[in-house]
Amino acid sequence: VRGFPLLTIVSLSVGEVLEGWRRTATLLAIFALLGGGAILMITMTLVRIQQRLFTLSISDPLTQLLNRRHFITLAQQEIRRTQRYERPFTLMMLDLDHFKRVNDLYGHPAGDQVLLGFADVMRESCRSSDLIGRFGGEEFVILLPETDLKGGQLTAEKILHRTRELLFIDHGLEGVQISCSIGVTQLLESDNEIDT
Repeated sequence: VRGFPLLTIVSLSVGEVLEGWRRTATLLAIFALLGGGAILMITMTLVRIQQRLFTLSISDPLTQLLNRRHFITLAQQEIRRTQRYERPFTLMMLDLDHFKRVNDLYGHPAGDQVLLGFADVMRESCRSSDLIGRFGGEEFVILLPETDLKGGQLTAEKILHRTRELLFIDHGLEGVQISCSIGVTQLLESDNEIDT
């Protein structure tokens, strides 16, 4: 139409313009949340596994006491600390008497029950600051920081008494009593290694 200006206006609302972007942004946000949640779950699982592996690497699988290697590492640190501050330090070696006979007569599951019971006796007889380790088989070791020889002997007597009172009800061990032998020593100034 000549002579008449024709003006055509085409418009879209903001909602129409942004609709595609919103849909894409919403999907991206959902995937990010799901992905972030999955990453968080995987990370938490890995942390739990790492903690479990660390625990397995430092403890005896049956008794949950310190294993020999980790006990020696901690004991060496304690020797250095004790000597630096000139404090007492007592060490005990413990051995279950006639343990092989328990395994031979009643079987290894019964022997495991005896080891678990004895581990509990040591835990109950010691302080949380004491180090208790399984050295191998039926041999155990306890390190008592800030404890002189007399204090170590008192702890040893407590363990001996509680060991005699242990009662077993499983694996045919009813009425079976166990005993242990304990050696107690105090760290000397000349002792630089736990083996000494």
